[in-house]
Amino acid sequence: MLRGKNSMECKEIREKAEALGLNSEKKSKRDLIHAIQLSEGNVPCFRTKTDFCDQTHCCWRDDCLSPHWREGALLEEVKTELEGLIQTFADLKATTNKLAKKKKKNTSKQAWKKTQKNIESSWKEIGKALQKLTARF
Repeated sequence: MLRGKNSMECKEIREKAEALGLNSEKKSKRDLIHAIQLSEGNVPCFRTKTDFCDQTHCCWRDDCLSPHWREGALLEEVKTELEGLIQTFADLKATTNKLAKKKKKNTSKQAWKKTQKNIESSWKEIGKALQKLTARF
């Protein structure tokens, strides 16, 4: 059994999920563990910012309650948000390309350039905010 390990590798988590008949494709570590927890009859609470856990038979209990996991939790949340933004940008570009086929190409290209400029500006602002934040450390 996997109990007693402090941290499980993603490969092990995917293997455990697949052994339980769960689809492990395109899921984050946290989402996979939540699915496994549900499948095993536990509350899907892995790393949900809870300091108390009554799920004594959960194989992630020690890892979840360790004081060090929170250090990476924010980074994981930011990564998930950025992945969502990347998908949003891809969807936006695809929509713009569809419009280009329906309308004049020049109008669509101009709209995309304007959108791209706004995206780049926003990205620079995010970068500045992250630099400001990390300068404190």
